[in-house]
This record gives sequence, structure tokens and C-alpha cells, in this order.
Amino acid sequence: MKPKVCFLTAIASKYKMELWGLISEEVDLTIVLKDVASTHRHESFYDYHAGSANIVYLKEDYKGVLEECAKTHDILVDSVYTTKEGRYAVGIFKKYHKKTVLIADGGLPIKRNFIMEKIISYFMNRHDYFFSSGSITDQYFTYYGVPQEKIYHYQQSSLKESDMVHNKQLHEAKLELRKKYQIPEDEFIFLSIGRPVPRKGFDILVKAFHQSGCEDKSKLYIISESVEENVQALIDKYHIPNIKFISLLSDEELKEHYALADVFILPTRYDIWGLVINEAMSFGLPVITSDKCVAGMHFKALNDSVIVVENENVEAYAEAMKNLYENASLRKEKESLSFEIIQTNTVENGAKDLINHLKEIV
Repeated sequence: MKPKVCFLTAIASKYKMELWGLISEEVDLTIVLKDVASTHRHESFYDYHAGSANIVYLKEDYKGVLEECAKTHDILVDSVYTTKEGRYAVGIFKKYHKKTVLIADGGLPIKRNFIMEKIISYFMNRHDYFFSSGSITDQYFTYYGVPQEKIYHYQQSSLKESDMVHNKQLHEAKLELRKKYQIPEDEFIFLSIGRPVPRKGFDILVKAFHQSGCEDKSKLYIISESVEENVQALIDKYHIPNIKFISLLSDEELKEHYALADVFILPTRYDIWGLVINEAMSFGLPVITSDKCVAGMHFKALNDSVIVVENENVEAYAEAMKNLYENASLRKEKESLSFEIIQTNTVENGAKDLINHLKEIV
């Protein structure tokens, strides 16, 4: 008999719906959406279908919806435990003696005052089990007192097996793609991708590019919806001509730009995961990111495929950029390590992990 699972989440992100759609093949699944959409995301980020899963939207009467789920389901998988809906869901599932799981794509502990840390620890530890994306997220859980034996791992990815094959093919077609986009074969390209918000650290990247000594010998492509005013001010201040901002790409054009590049950089000030890291690695790109990016630290810990530098350390970013620019053998080494570790990091394998865990704990 299939376990009956209620997955409580904030929004219907496409990659999550793909994951849970696969899970719905093996479990009787209800996805409960706390919010319909987030205003800072493009509509292509969402998908409101997930295999055979039943999708429910929380409204003002969220308590009634969640109590009905608690009566009819075996397990709650909660990804919004800090919200009033998440707190209520855990309480009502416990009232009916059902299992509760806290799932985290990633996480980094942040030093807070004693009382706040106790509150976080309390609400976190109300759950019976914990689904973690890997050892870095384990540290987040154990920081707040979660026993290691209650933590189960799954592979965090937005990439399907077919994506892995396609992206590697694009990587192998790099020279043809450069002809298509009229880019010289020997032009060196640093690439970064993200929303135009301070957290993504594009100001750090511009400063590092300027300090690296590579600004006259290479190009920096930044794929983003727009240019932040302070970032443009830095470009003007340093008189850097070789920075190109690109927006409004189709999915396939975005993939082609990954394949065109030589090095990927995510200078984030904080990312609880950072799926662009997975994507860049699937194209064999050497990756530079900060020690506040969980994906970067995760893959570095697994096989040293990612170069991780101190958060906001412009000099460290500049040095890493210079090293990769000058050292072809280092680039080749990181390319090989990226391909080696990323190939099995798929949505399909993440779904298998979670299905096995759910069947084990039901």
C-alpha cells in the first residue's frame, strides 16, 4: 500500500514540482501550496502540475485544510516550518499521531541571540525526521540540536538525466556555438547568472574582475534581468569595456551561454543552495563561489570540484579568477571533477532517495 504523504511548501517552483511529480508515482501525494507565486520570479519559474499528485492551495482557512490532511495522510513533509502554516501543520499532524519531516534544500546557521536560537531549535526539533541535501545542510540541522541519526540525505538538483546528456553535448559543441554567436575561438569568457539583487554580489564580481588583471584580456558575461545602479556605477568608475549584460534568453539560449563560457562565478553573499552551481557543473565549467553558498561547499566537500572563497573577499575572487585564466591544466582538472560528480546528481535520483526514505519511516 502506498504511503500517503502531504508535502507543505511555499510555491510551485518548476524543479520541485518535477521532483514531487516523480515521487507521486510511488506515494499517494498531496502538495499543499502556501502561496500561489512570488513577485520577484518570472512566470516560467512555476509549474502547477506534478504527476499524479493532488494540489491544494491554502487560503485564509488554512487550519481546516491542514487538519483534513492530518486526518487522511501518514506523513507531513514540511518545508516552511518557520511560518504560521508550518507550525500549525506540525502541531495538527502530531495531534493525530502522524509522522512529521522537515526538509531543507540547504541551510547555513546564522549567529543570533540566545532566545532566537532557542526558538528556532524548538520549532525545528518538533519534527520526527529531517531530509537534508548533504553534509553542509547536516551542519545546519545539528547546530540547532538535531540528532544526526534522524537525518536522511537526498540529492538536490533541478537537472534531469536528459539534461545531463544534452548539456554535455553542448559543452562538446563549444566551438560551433562560438561561431553561431560570432565569438572568437580564443576569447576567454567568465560567466555569472542571477537576479539583480545585492545578495547575488555582482558588485563584488565587478571589483574582482577589475583587480584580477583579466579585464583587458577576457570578457565577463552577466546574465540578469537588469543592471543594478551601484553595479553600473562601478563599471563606469573603473572604465571596464569588457562586461556584457544579457537578458531575455530562452531556456536553450541560456544553456548555450553556459556552454560558451570558460569559467562560472557565483559571488553570492548567501544562498541556501544555488542551483546555478549544479547547472554550470553539468557543462563542465570550473566554478568559483563563496563560503555562503551551500551548493558550492557541498560539491567542494565531495571532490574539490568547486573553488570556494571567503564571502565578500574581493581579493580572493580576483586571485581565483586570475589562476583559472592563466592555468589551463587547473581548468581541465576542475572540468573533469565537475563532470565526475554532477552526472548522478539528478531530479530522478533525488526522487528515488526521498521515496526510499518515506517508505522507510512510514
